[in-house]
Amino acid sequence: MAWSQTKKKWLGVKHPNTLAASTACCLRLVCPAWAEWLYAHHLYRGLKFSSASRSIEFAKHMWSRSDTLPRPKCQHLVIDRIWAHDPPPKNGAQDMIDWELVEILLEFFADSLLTLDLQFVDYPWLPSQAIEAIGRLNNLRDLHLNLSSTQSGDQQFPATDPQFFNDLIVAAKGLKSLVLGTHITLPYEPAPGLWEDKPYPEITHLDVTQVLHRPTDILRLSTAFKPSLKALSVRDNGPGINADEIFGMAEFGVNMFEQMMGQFGIELPGLRRVYENLQYTLEALSLTSSHLLKDSLDFIFPNLRVLAIDYWINSITNFLAYQVFTQSPIEILAIDAQAAFDECEPKFVGNPFANLPYLKKLVFMSAKSDYSAPPKLLEACEAIGVKCVYIDHRQLPLIMKLL
Repeated sequence: MAWSQTKKKWLGVKHPNTLAASTACCLRLVCPAWAEWLYAHHLYRGLKFSSASRSIEFAKHMWSRSDTLPRPKCQHLVIDRIWAHDPPPKNGAQDMIDWELVEILLEFFADSLLTLDLQFVDYPWLPSQAIEAIGRLNNLRDLHLNLSSTQSGDQQFPATDPQFFNDLIVAAKGLKSLVLGTHITLPYEPAPGLWEDKPYPEITHLDVTQVLHRPTDILRLSTAFKPSLKALSVRDNGPGINADEIFGMAEFGVNMFEQMMGQFGIELPGLRRVYENLQYTLEALSLTSSHLLKDSLDFIFPNLRVLAIDYWINSITNFLAYQVFTQSPIEILAIDAQAAFDECEPKFVGNPFANLPYLKKLVFMSAKSDYSAPPKLLEACEAIGVKCVYIDHRQLPLIMKLL
């Protein structure tokens, strides 16, 4: 799409693999001479396995192919319903994927895999053999550890083993992005960049879910990867406390309030200690809600160039007047496309974007193909020469590429 007067542009497609696969299937039928090349390079670029029976059938298909034929180059692999223990659960769904099948699937794509999404039943765990198979993925850059929607039916299961987690991360030597959709707790704050005497990979992007991780958990994880960490994504499933409410405790003293809550074993959800830890190294920050900045509005990130906030419980006009926005060198501000109408436009007064002296692009995330931003926001961007960009995703590493 060409640039319009409001300097809008469509960029970024999150799911190219489905389109590529369907196109490849058709072209293989049209031109047999292309069949094997398309098979290797496009047909299986993205794959998902969620049952042992289908995984075994795929493995048999791969083993039956001649060694002279090219192997498919899968780049994005999802393995769901992983149960790596013996015996299998008593009450849960059957046909789950064991660790041996995980290892077999990984070996097929050891040279091509870029993204691996492991979805475990109940809690994450793999034996050393499967961890070693992950270590043999030469080009793996993006690892997701998630819980499957399938449950075993067992009433109790252990917490994630820190030794398993650290052995896994250390094995993935080329890893750049880590997405944690399951609870991970490090028993103590590690030395930056090291687990015991082993170096962590140079992870540049960490994605955590606050519902699953206490601030202390996030702090320890960010410390572990601090030498290389440049981008942080924090997800939350609720609006939290309005900033004005927590500011109302100022006379009482937020620190004293935290200490009192700590006596009852309750940790407030504020992330200030995490921000302090990454203050001078963070280049990109993604938050699901503006309340995740509520205790750090006086902060300055001297290297922060990308800030993505999905939902705005607080007035965007008031928020953008705080020091964390006005004094940090933010070049890209990203907001949710629907929230721009529901939450930003009703409280949009004047031109708060003018408070961001380095702002170059306003990005509307998860925008549909026929989306157009609220006129107030478009006019504000036009007035100060800021480009509006529409994307169909909310992935921070991809947004950073818009710089």
